[in-house]
Amino acid sequence: MLLVHLGGLTLFLVAGDVARAMLWGLGVLPLAFGALILTPGATWVYDWLVLNRRGISVMASYAHGFGNKRAFTYAERTGTSTRSSRTCPPKHYRGDPSRIEIVFDPQCPSRARPALPGWHVALQASGPLVLGLPFLAAGLFLVPYQMVDFLVP
Repeated sequence: MLLVHLGGLTLFLVAGDVARAMLWGLGVLPLAFGALILTPGATWVYDWLVLNRRGISVMASYAHGFGNKRAFTYAERTGTSTRSSRTCPPKHYRGDPSRIEIVFDPQCPSRARPALPGWHVALQASGPLVLGLPFLAAGLFLVPYQMVDFLVP
């Protein structure tokens, strides 16, 4: 990826198009920043979709911790005890703070999340989406669009 970026920068400098070379050189910053901001939101949505499709819901009991950083343990299908320490607000079972409902992926048991309604995931993902998309769009305009506009008359 670095070679592609340096190659494009070199192409613009050799062609004498300094303005496009500057846009190409600086365009990586908003592109990377937008991708960095969008990553958590995309991860939350991906996990939610996967866990809704093939997840198994189990009851987890309090293991240790305090405040919002608490760890819970639950038993998988094989009987193995697994620990989950997620910081998102859990859905307590009948108001009991020592027990929560967790959904885990049997194909990847490390992917476990407290059971959350869809509106909660939408709110979680909307923040990174609203903040990250403008940066990603600006980065895409500054980097690939400059090359397409240069090469296609």
